[in-house]
Amino acid sequence: ANFHVIAGASETLEHTKVRKIGVSDLFDALKRGVGDFMVKPSHIVFLCLIYPLVGVVLAVWTSGANALPLLFPLVSGFALIGPFAAIGLYEISRR
Repeated sequence: ANFHVIAGASETLEHTKVRKIGVSDLFDALKRGVGDFMVKPSHIVFLCLIYPLVGVVLAVWTSGANALPLLFPLVSGFALIGPFAAIGLYEISRR
């Protein structure tokens, strides 16, 4: 009943602590990502073949059908699908 979003349960103002990252943290994350990828590299087919191939097919389809003004909306929409396609890759990484 005494809960407040800003003050918290103790009714004193709580400040959020912001941690700083450095270049070494970025390299560590990249090293872990590559190591994770090398454990199960089967999803390289998706990353290096299927996803770029669909992008090239979209580009060729619009240029061949004289619909070049549609290229930007199609590519933008295709880029928005990427995070949803990455859900499967996240699941592979989690396992």
